[in-house]
Amino acid sequence: MAALGLGLAGLVGAMMFSELQDRHALSSRGLRTEAVLARLDHQDHRHGWFELRRTTYPVFTFTTAQGQDIEARGRAPAHPPLPVAGQRMPVVYDPADPTLVRDAAGFDAQSAWHPWLWAPFLAGGLALCVVAVAWPGRLRRP
Repeated sequence: MAALGLGLAGLVGAMMFSELQDRHALSSRGLRTEAVLARLDHQDHRHGWFELRRTTYPVFTFTTAQGQDIEARGRAPAHPPLPVAGQRMPVVYDPADPTLVRDAAGFDAQSAWHPWLWAPFLAGGLALCVVAVAWPGRLRRP
């Protein structure tokens, strides 16, 4: 049980860290430029047993401030209404890693506390780990 709690806390902590790190990079040193939506990448995945869901990610082409041409997939999925390929739109990118790119409207709309919505799951995983270690017989079936 302790391994399950530790695994849950580790997974959620890694997701939170990654999202916070990307957000910090874009908010502290991100540059804005205009990009062309090259295409929309689709990723199909199962939700539950039967429901197939499709997540759509924008792929942008833009030129950095240093004159480098970049084609990069956005880290955040596109939400309806979906943009059209060839459409010009403002983006925010990290000059240290130009493949870290988000559409400017989505980046501005997302609040800084958004990654912290995972905090209750992190706390639950840690609590489960503590209970399993502190009271080893407590979580076993009689």
